[in-house]
Amino acid sequence: MTIAIRRAVPGECEALSALALRSKAHWGYDANFLAACRAELTVEPDDIQHLRVTVAEESGEIVGFYALGGGAPEGELFFFFVEPARIGTGIGTRLWQDCRATAARIGLSRIRIESDPFAEGFYTGMGATRVGDAQSQSIPERRLPLLSFDMGEVPIELCPAEDLASDIDAVLADLRRELAVLAPGVEVEHIGATAMPDGLTKGDVDVNLRVDADRFDQVVAALSTRFDVAQSQNWTETYASFSDTCRGVPLGIQMTVEGSEDDFLLTLRDLMRADPELRHQYDAIKEANAPAGRDAYWRAKDDFLRRLRNR
Repeated sequence: MTIAIRRAVPGECEALSALALRSKAHWGYDANFLAACRAELTVEPDDIQHLRVTVAEESGEIVGFYALGGGAPEGELFFFFVEPARIGTGIGTRLWQDCRATAARIGLSRIRIESDPFAEGFYTGMGATRVGDAQSQSIPERRLPLLSFDMGEVPIELCPAEDLASDIDAVLADLRRELAVLAPGVEVEHIGATAMPDGLTKGDVDVNLRVDADRFDQVVAALSTRFDVAQSQNWTETYASFSDTCRGVPLGIQMTVEGSEDDFLLTLRDLMRADPELRHQYDAIKEANAPAGRDAYWRAKDDFLRRLRNR
């Protein structure tokens, strides 16, 4: 049978919650234990909206699902369950591969996992490392294995930007509608690989919001109420970044003060748009380094863009 991987929809919350409870019961936990865990194992509509909840489906039946949350640099695995009768048939591996690819697409450096003790072997078999213990959210005296999966060497999957054109247009239109209310007057400038007339992307979309210095803090505060802070260690007095990983195409927002040292993103975009040879060189660098994983990929891209900026 063919396994299809797709995003969950709000109407599936009850079915996903029931699957999670059945999957937990597979390990022999008694009725009192499962009752204590019920709230933690319940998938709410808010989870569908704010996490990347993904299902494995076979012949129209959901046979597993996971939920990935958080933002760069660290994500968190909130749910990961397989239908008990299908445990050990490869569905968990398929879901993990998709989770890993999603994490790479949204720029995560690592994934935090609070594991059931019976599932720890699965995660370590997939490459996660135990880093400590965590307090159970359901049973106060219970400790859970805490694991971390390093994304540094996970291959980056690239695709032609044109394949995502309709999804990207929808995300940009939706963002402009939101910002018209959240930060009136701020223009959304489409940047990055998907803003080029051709080329390769890892499957996300980036925008640049440029504001006057006297409005920067106000707009940062407004965006903080709606979007996840991204890479806060790189923030300056004239640069801030946010992300939204729950849309059809993950969104990165780079905010800069006009005329500042950080305000170079549009210049790079326009240089690339005007020069097909530059785009070809950039794509060649991406293709050469994507198999080596996130760290090598980002270093190579950063080196190319720095040289382009300084030439």
